[in-house]
Amino acid sequence: MEEKPIIKATGQYYGGHILHPCSKNGDYVNIEVFQDKIIFTKIGFLGKKWSVEIPISKIIFKDISLGMEKLASTYETISSVYALGGLGLKDKANILTIPYKDEKGIIQKPRFSFKNKILEKISKFIYDKMPSK
Repeated sequence: MEEKPIIKATGQYYGGHILHPCSKNGDYVNIEVFQDKIIFTKIGFLGKKWSVEIPISKIIFKDISLGMEKLASTYETISSVYALGGLGLKDKANILTIPYKDEKGIIQKPRFSFKNKILEKISKFIYDKMPSK
């Protein structure tokens, strides 16, 4: 039987993975959170889609960060931020960075923005998984 995700949502990806740079204004992604992994998949147009799996055991918990970051003030970015929950400031977003060591030992630092309720759920999930709180 296939495992169902604990959290399933859509957000914005702002790069941080060496194999998957983001477009100028970020990329929309689907994120699925499971007990042992987080998978994010670019919402692709015309078949341009990719996925990244972050094993919970490979997350570098001490380097996780969450904070407001300035984004490019373009019409597309403002629209994206508004669509993701109107995060208050039109040219800023609350960015969650989840650093981890990939299967080749390379440290990746994917950066995301979500609606506030989703951000809270993902943050709580990660906090609960921290080895020594």
